[in-house]
Amino acid sequence: MADPFATFAGAGLFTLRASLAREVVAAEDSKAPPPSAGLDAGPLGLPDLGHWLGLDVEARRTRPGAAAVGLVTRLLAFARDARSETFARAALLSASRIARTPAEKQAVRTAWDAWADRSPGTERARIASALGRSRAAATRAEATARMAALVRDLPGAAESAPDLFEPADRTLLWETVTRGGPELRLLRAGALATRLPSAAAELALPLANTPGFRLDAAALLLAGGRAKAARDALVKPPAVSGRSDAERLRIESILLAAELRLLGEPSPRPSSRRAKGKKAPARPPPAPGTPRAGPPAETVTAYRALAARADGLLARSLELQDRRRVLTEVIRAAARFGSYDEVLRHLPALLAIDPTTTLGAEDLFRSAFLPTLSRAPAALRSSAAAFQRQAALYRDVAVRRRATYWAARSLEAAGREVPARSLYASLVTTAVPDLYARWAGARIGVPVSAALLVETSRPASLHLLRPDAPSLPSRELLGLGLASLAEDAAESEGSSDPFFLAACAAERDEFRRATAFLKSRWPELGTPDEGAVPLAVRRAYYPFRQEALIVREAAANGLPPALVYGVIRQESLFQTAARSGAGATGLMQVMPGTGRYLLRQEKRRGRPDLKDPEVNVKLGARYLAMMLRDFDGDRIAALAGYNAGPGRPKRWRRQAPGLAADEFLEAMPLFEPRDYVKRVLFFEAAYAVLHGVPVDALPLAGNAVSARP
Repeated sequence: MADPFATFAGAGLFTLRASLAREVVAAEDSKAPPPSAGLDAGPLGLPDLGHWLGLDVEARRTRPGAAAVGLVTRLLAFARDARSETFARAALLSASRIARTPAEKQAVRTAWDAWADRSPGTERARIASALGRSRAAATRAEATARMAALVRDLPGAAESAPDLFEPADRTLLWETVTRGGPELRLLRAGALATRLPSAAAELALPLANTPGFRLDAAALLLAGGRAKAARDALVKPPAVSGRSDAERLRIESILLAAELRLLGEPSPRPSSRRAKGKKAPARPPPAPGTPRAGPPAETVTAYRALAARADGLLARSLELQDRRRVLTEVIRAAARFGSYDEVLRHLPALLAIDPTTTLGAEDLFRSAFLPTLSRAPAALRSSAAAFQRQAALYRDVAVRRRATYWAARSLEAAGREVPARSLYASLVTTAVPDLYARWAGARIGVPVSAALLVETSRPASLHLLRPDAPSLPSRELLGLGLASLAEDAAESEGSSDPFFLAACAAERDEFRRATAFLKSRWPELGTPDEGAVPLAVRRAYYPFRQEALIVREAAANGLPPALVYGVIRQESLFQTAARSGAGATGLMQVMPGTGRYLLRQEKRRGRPDLKDPEVNVKLGARYLAMMLRDFDGDRIAALAGYNAGPGRPKRWRRQAPGLAADEFLEAMPLFEPRDYVKRVLFFEAAYAVLHGVPVDALPLAGNAVSARP
């Protein structure tokens, strides 16, 4: 499958030039010939391109702070005379990185001052200027001051332009923020709050004891999972005195939310030496379809008191963020304590603030699903009504489709086949069939229908993909593989096309960033409703990398390539160095112990290099095939074993024999393997659709799940 972003490379002269330029950029031989002068000429030419590529190759081979004699001078001269602001900025950044002598650094600083007059003032230009000046600073204190100024101007610069930051820049950023004043900490923590709430909470923790910052710190701590620290920050006097009414309400909302979050959390372990020596008795793992154990009576009483306080607070004139905070925590607590009527009572108010939320959906679903396993007619009718209510409440595609399927399943089991068949039929035709489409089709004897490789629309935002589109510098630079320069040029051109930005990120193998750009513009991606999304975008959302390796190892282990792609898409999104908190590493997130075990089976010893794609995919595909053999080809149980270890699904099968495949999946007592299986099988179907493989040919499991040990 061709790279969907490759269309940016155009055709003809541009392709030839791009090919030559890429060879020059990638060349490691210091005697490589300079680029052809033809790179700068012709209707598709970029001014100064050939000269810049030659300098860039030389600068790439130079370690930071170790410039070859005269290279900094040549870079600065190029920056001064370059007709392209994009190339001038790139040359200044390179000179800043490799300058080593005081004279060179002074020359770089002077050049940045001169460049300020021609700077477009865009976000990336401001970031580049700040980084360049900090790298060329005469002293560490000056460098820190430059970085502090960047944090004040753009607190999230490291996330909005990660390609511009060298490792040394990130180190300086961390030191500047952690050693600077509370204002810098708060600014940086606020920038991290949405993407990395736990990191934001870590930064905000020292501010919990800093007068004037405790309220903002408490909000960040609560959002980052530090409920106790958030509460403690606000119970210390004088948290309330001298505050406005709005601030008092905000304090009250954070305190109440923290108390609700803490309610029912496990108590800290005993700290005495004697208590530490005692091993707590192991709690038996829950069986599939088993409801949660109820909380102690005194905890329920405390919850009811807090819920009453929440009602009183919500009746007041809260700011939107405070209302959302209280609603979120009261719904979470209600779900945790089994008060599903309270969840349903508060949910419309939260959905009015955040229409895309799925809060409470999992608990509401299980409260309706578990009774269906009894097969009792009254329970089936009640659950069908509950599922239909959930499908009407939520906007999230996955939540609605799951609820619709199980409403149909419950109605069918209760003998109401006509409405059940209508609901099943509504699930079958999709762009990419999910499990519910395939299960629904099987139950009514209708094959699933996928929107295969047919593009029905081409929005204006993708006009640059046309072969006859005007050749903008940003497009040409991306075709050359110069993704950072392409982003600079696009910003200067006033373009913020998410597909183009995603292409730049993919060029740097930043697939998480690339897919985030695409999802921000086309939220239907990754769901069965993505048929209206342009085909080029859909293909880009499911990256095709390491194709020869994946096809080879899939064939060697009797696996469909689409399944291996699906696992990699979910596990690592093609980040070869990805590593989980548990130690799983590489494309298929193989655990080190599993890797050693698979090597021993080959009569080999040692530690496999799991960051090597060849090694990782070979071992991961073998382990996946092993799981499928152990579970008689049942993909649901095999994928659950790949994710959570084979012992769990084997135990669940013994504990709940005779469940149908759909019941077995939903009855798994752990959320992570349930979600993992659904995602991988959806991604498998997506890759199969994009490869043109009929989705009906993808087997799942038999009608029933056996109790094989």
